Amino acid sequence: MNVELPELSTEDCQLTLSGALPTIGDGNATGPSAVVFSPYQTMDHQKFDEAIRDVLARDSRFDRAAYYFLRDALDYTLKLRKKATGAQGHITGQQLLEGLRQHALKTFGPMVPTVFEYWGVRSAADFGVMVFSLVESGIFGKTDSDSLDDFKNVYTFHDAFVAPFIPHTPAAPVRKVAVGTPARELN
Repeated sequence: MNVELPELSTEDCQLTLSGALPTIGDGNATGPSAVVFSPYQTMDHQKFDEAIRDVLARDSRFDRAAYYFLRDALDYTLKLRKKATGAQGHITGQQLLEGLRQHALKTFGPMVPTVFEYWGVRSAADFGVMVFSLVESGIFGKTDSDSLDDFKNVYTFHDAFVAPFIPHTPAAPVRKVAVGTPARELN
C-alpha cells in the first residue's frame, strides 16, 4: 500500500493522549478497520509516561523510545491527513503505518532498520502490538472492527526502509567489438 501524504507544519494538528478519545465528525471510519485517534489541544505527557511504564511492566519486548516514536509518528500522520483531506479523527492501521514509514525515513534515513532493531521492533506487526498495548492502557482508542491483523503484511521492513536507499544504477552500455580487426593504438 502506498498512500501519498503531503508535509505539514507542527502547528496543524496534535494528538490526544489521555482519557476517553472523542471522535470527530460522524464517527464513521473509512477504509478497513480504523484505529480511533483525535486531535488534542494540550498533551498530557505525565499520563503518557505512566501508561508507557504500565505497558513496559506487562510487556518489555520494545524499548521505551519505540513508544515515543510511535506517538510522534501518529502525530505526523494526523498532520499529513489533516492537510491532505481536512479530515480529523479515525486513522486506519494502514494509514498509521504509512505515516510511520514516512516519518521514520525522514527522521532516521537509512538508519531506520538499525534503530528499529535496537528498539526490538522487527516488523510492522510489532507496531500493531504497541498500538493495542496503548489501547489497553486507555491512551489510544479503537473501533470494534480493529485488530492486530490490520498491521500484518502491510509492508516488509526491507521494502519500506532499505529499498529506498539502494542505488539504482543503469545497466552498463553494451560495447560492440569488431572481431577480426586490429586494435587501434591510443595516442
